[in-house]
Amino acid sequence: MVRRNSTVPRGRKESNIGWLVGVLLLGVAAAGCSGESTQAEPVASESPTQSPQSSSAPQGSAGSQSSPEAVVRGWTTALVTNQLKQACMSMAVAPDKNSAPSPATSEACGSGGRAANMLRRLQPSFTPANSGTSPQVKVADVTPSGGTVTVSGDQITVDGQTLTAIVLSNSTGLKKENIGLGVKAGNISGKWYVTDIKLSIR
Repeated sequence: MVRRNSTVPRGRKESNIGWLVGVLLLGVAAAGCSGESTQAEPVASESPTQSPQSSSAPQGSAGSQSSPEAVVRGWTTALVTNQLKQACMSMAVAPDKNSAPSPATSEACGSGGRAANMLRRLQPSFTPANSGTSPQVKVADVTPSGGTVTVSGDQITVDGQTLTAIVLSNSTGLKKENIGLGVKAGNISGKWYVTDIKLSIR
């Protein structure tokens, strides 16, 4: 996690890490400690020039999983409004890098569950200052490939600010060129889930 007004050490290798491990390692980085990093893969942006906008997919409820745009929008809304169980239940997490993601369970998303605890650590970094109870979240249209798609942090806005800009505003020592951010979504049995948070620091 990149904590609000925290300092991230410069000169670290670029890292791209799964959200469960990444939140913990970024918390260590924010505290000014060194840690192992893994080789990065670029954060994909399927529509790099497209600005975030209201998706053409049906709006539905905050928890709609009818499209990648809908699930990313619902997940982001739930996260920034501190509805962590709702955000968690729209996720599918792989237990390790060699396993396929599976939908999160009520146990994992409960108040003491591992997934819920990770979201609790992540939430302050993704929440804009003075965020209200009904933030306006928009997600640009994206084109899935092979049942997955990664929405870049610049394709997601909360009250007019990109998600990348929000993470930067909640930290110190980072510039936009130092960070790569994306939210990956995948289709499992006809429903879309958030399957990973792609965050790189270089």
